[in-house]
Amino acid sequence: MQLSEKAKELYAVLCRKQFDAGVLRDQLSEGHYSKDDITTAAIEYVEECAFEDMIDLIDVGNNMNIEWSIFGNHMLDELYLAKDERIMNIRACHMCEVLDILLDYGLDPNAVYREEHSEYYCEEYNIMHSVQYIDLCYITADALSLLLDRGGNPQTTVNGVDLLGIISEDLDYIMLRSDYDSSRFDALFHCWLVTLGHGAKFSEGSSDIILRESFDVNKFKNHRNYYFGAVKNEPGKPWELLVFDKETNWEVARY
Repeated sequence: MQLSEKAKELYAVLCRKQFDAGVLRDQLSEGHYSKDDITTAAIEYVEECAFEDMIDLIDVGNNMNIEWSIFGNHMLDELYLAKDERIMNIRACHMCEVLDILLDYGLDPNAVYREEHSEYYCEEYNIMHSVQYIDLCYITADALSLLLDRGGNPQTTVNGVDLLGIISEDLDYIMLRSDYDSSRFDALFHCWLVTLGHGAKFSEGSSDIILRESFDVNKFKNHRNYYFGAVKNEPGKPWELLVFDKETNWEVARY
């Protein structure tokens, strides 16, 4: 995504691995940044958080003498799914604090930026959509919840798909592969709960969630209070995602 010179300046501060909240607040107070500068720098920072662990995996692959020109993305996928090779994302660990400060200075969680790559292809960016690609489970969902609490609209669409739609599509894909024991699924599941808890609605004709009688879906805002299970009732039928209350172990919803 194209950044203004001011946005690039702020982005450089956001991407320091040694995070200092005081330095960031001083930069924002003295830098005279516009709302667009802050929002686009934040999106670029979140995108960096999402792909930083992929860069680390390439380093792992190089240490394993993997020939990337031969194996390419397929080998990267294999490393990505190998949990013992995963490296914790350093920048994203401070993401909630970073976003909280940026929201104080004008970050717009609903802003959508369009970038024309060619006459036939363009891409849209929104910070809530970018956050959900970070595979850090609670941290990812906490960051998304913060953005929604501070004015984010869960129905915001990017590239023609709303937030709940894209998260649900990715959940469906992982459930199809039965790859539940992955950091990606954990992060998506908790983002899914947060999005539902903040009032997101399924589009007409798509799958819907079935709630236990009297259960209030708004409780999903407190996503840490819930965990998931999966069940396949019949051969050839899709897996069902079950949501359980941590305190009671009761099933409260299924998808």
